[in-house]
Amino acid sequence: MKWERFDLQDVFYIIKTKLDPNVAIQQDTSKEPLILVYDYSKISNQEIRESIHFFRVYGQLYHIQNLEWSDQFLKGLCDNVLRKKVMEYLINDPDIEKGGPLFYNVMMMIITSKTKEAIPTLTLKVLTFKITSIQGENVCIAVSQLW
Repeated sequence: MKWERFDLQDVFYIIKTKLDPNVAIQQDTSKEPLILVYDYSKISNQEIRESIHFFRVYGQLYHIQNLEWSDQFLKGLCDNVLRKKVMEYLINDPDIEKGGPLFYNVMMMIITSKTKEAIPTLTLKVLTFKITSIQGENVCIAVSQLW
């Protein structure tokens, strides 16, 4: 899979981190890539939180934007009931650990407890969406035009 700078997929690659009391957070590169949209059932919410934290602290500006944009994008995909369930689940999480990947994982956890049919459609939308396909890369317009 080719990662592009102007899509939202980079933050869905989960970076394993390890905490060392003598050093800041360190990247612990996985032997095999952990791509959330494919491996969501194998990745814990805590691993996703740590990866988001890593991107927010050590990532580029576009990583931070992609965390925010992917969060807005996914919230726009959900109906009100699902969005509220996910947001209730995440209400106590610190902002530095929130973003599209965590929203996605919790959403998938809720959806898969209800139905397996919705997963391929949602995965396809997330994988194929590019903010550059929207004039002016306006996130509000992008989210409103998805439905």
